[in-house]
Amino acid sequence: MWLSKRQNVQTNSLAEEGKLTVNSASLTETTATMQSRNAADYAPYGYSACVPVGESVLLLNGSGGICRAGVRMAEEQLAQGEIEIESLGGAKIRLMNDGSISLNGLIISADGRITNGEVIDF
Repeated sequence: MWLSKRQNVQTNSLAEEGKLTVNSASLTETTATMQSRNAADYAPYGYSACVPVGESVLLLNGSGGICRAGVRMAEEQLAQGEIEIESLGGAKIRLMNDGSISLNGLIISADGRITNGEVIDF
C-alpha cells in the first residue's frame, strides 16, 4: 500500500540540540549532526549573551542556513510568570510575579521599598 511506503521515507530534522564547543571573538562552533560554524544567534529583542562553551543550544535549519535559537534553560524553580537572568559569574536578576524584583538577593518591592531579602513591614 502507498501508506506503508510513505512511512519509510526519512526526512531531515529542521531542529536539533547541540553543544557549543568553541566561542571566541571570530569563531563559534556547535557539535551536532548539522554543520554549524559561525551560525547566527537569535534572542528576544534587547537581549545579548555570549553563550559559554559546553551549553546545549537549539539549532534551526532554515532557508537562510543554520542558526542558534537559544540555550537550554536551567531547571530553575520559577513561579508562573517569573523571569530570571543569570550571568556565568552568578549575578542574578529575577522579575517576580508579585511585581517585585530580586537583584542578587536585594529585593525591590512593587511599590519601590528596598530590603535585603527579608520581609519588612512598614
